[in-house]
Amino acid sequence: MNIAYACNRHFLHHAMVSLYSLLTNGRKDRPVQILLMAYPDLRRSDLAPMFHMVSRFPGCAISAVWPQAGTDRRFAFDGSCCLSEEAVQVACYRLLIPDILIEEERCLYLDCDTVIRRPLTELYDKDMGDKSIAGVTDRLCLEEDQVKRMETECGIVPGYYINSGVTLMNLDRMRASGDDKRALELAYHKPFPYMDQDVLNRIYRNG
Repeated sequence: MNIAYACNRHFLHHAMVSLYSLLTNGRKDRPVQILLMAYPDLRRSDLAPMFHMVSRFPGCAISAVWPQAGTDRRFAFDGSCCLSEEAVQVACYRLLIPDILIEEERCLYLDCDTVIRRPLTELYDKDMGDKSIAGVTDRLCLEEDQVKRMETECGIVPGYYINSGVTLMNLDRMRASGDDKRALELAYHKPFPYMDQDVLNRIYRNG
């Protein structure tokens, strides 16, 4: 299984807890390749405890990348977003996964504040058909003002706006359709209230 996280210094401990719950409860003895996308405020030495923890689990490996290292390109941000600018940058790293895991067919992205209580294998192996991403309906869909925003601004049918905190990605289809590049361009040039989540829902609303 390919599992991806993104974090900065503020969420490093959260990521450690989530990762431990994944390794102990979520893999059902399956090999796991973990991708950690790190904000520039994290050094490799900061990640050493995480790497050591993963090494204790046979069949598990972890790699870290710094998506913004050596570049000044940043995702769009303005005051309309519910997150800080730094948080927006980290959240949007998930849009880069098709480019980072270029040889992989599938990946499950998890937010750092998730806790895994049982095996993820059924979710990970889910038949996605011709769909690019899969997720669960976000609670915002239950609020009238958000339903209206999603219909008018995003063109999304009520009930089909997903929460991006747990996102199963069909990487092959995302790349083949070119939607991965369209999502990145949109995120680089236009800010949204729920940044990466709005981008994913806009780009992949039809699959």
